[in-house]
Amino acid sequence: WTKTDNGLYLANTEQWADNIYVPEIEGQTVRIVELNEDGTPVGKTRNGRYIPAAYDPKTNTIRFDRDYIEGPMFESKAWLNPQVEGVEALPDIFKTPKQWSNFVMLHEIMHTRVSADDLGLPPRSAEYENRINQMALEEYRNQQTVNQETVQTFRTALNSGVLNTIMS
Repeated sequence: WTKTDNGLYLANTEQWADNIYVPEIEGQTVRIVELNEDGTPVGKTRNGRYIPAAYDPKTNTIRFDRDYIEGPMFESKAWLNPQVEGVEALPDIFKTPKQWSNFVMLHEIMHTRVSADDLGLPPRSAEYENRINQMALEEYRNQQTVNQETVQTFRTALNSGVLNTIMS
């Protein structure tokens, strides 16, 4: 949805395709930050590698550089060629930048739910990241996305004039 200057909420169907329900983060108030206050990207560089998304348990914050994830990271098909030794490639199922960023967000949400200690694994280990990927992939596959047919049906009904006052 989008909100007009007059406070009217309108369906923003351009943003519906490939959107998923982001699961609640049980009992936690997690902040998601997509840009620093000065407008710079929130990703961090560690060992010469740019990390566009990460969960910080100390501040309960997910840093998420959507532009990088949906841009260069998607274009390089990062899920097929992990940069961390021992992290397994994911299946080639992400067809749009939004689908990829949805998965990355679910990955970070899984970090908020399950720590390496919970699994008896070393933090930042390939084993831990592989387990988080498995959980995020399962959640991703269980999600119901809004498909293009649903968007088109809504637009057609709204444009046809039939009960569009009620729909609006």
